[in-house]
Amino acid sequence: MKKVGLMIIAVSLSLSVAALAADQPKQERPASKGRTVRTREVQPPKTLANQVAQLKQEQQAAINELQEIKKLATEEKAAKTVAALDKLIARRNQEFQKRIDPLQKRLDAAGRPKPDQPKGTEAAANKRAPK
Repeated sequence: MKKVGLMIIAVSLSLSVAALAADQPKQERPASKGRTVRTREVQPPKTLANQVAQLKQEQQAAINELQEIKKLATEEKAAKTVAALDKLIARRNQEFQKRIDPLQKRLDAAGRPKPDQPKGTEAAANKRAPK
């Protein structure tokens, strides 16, 4: 029972890593001495909002996968596996928050005008108004 639980966790982790690697296509470039080396293709920059949305979607998919495995472990009454999955899910959520919080703050700040900056027509009126 213990081996089955550990195998499930190992497979889940390898699938998660494979999914992350698959998101970034590889491009071949010639290397010295006739060898070919694969490098990651440079992708165009994404908007911050799209990046945050994609990260949230990927996180939710990964957590859903782990929760399905946890459901199976619960049905098999593999208490240690369930506990390990709970810890893994908590750690993944914590790591995700550390990654997403700075991006979310930048996104929130970009959506609001600065306190000392006049809005809309007020800005135009300030430009035209004689001093």
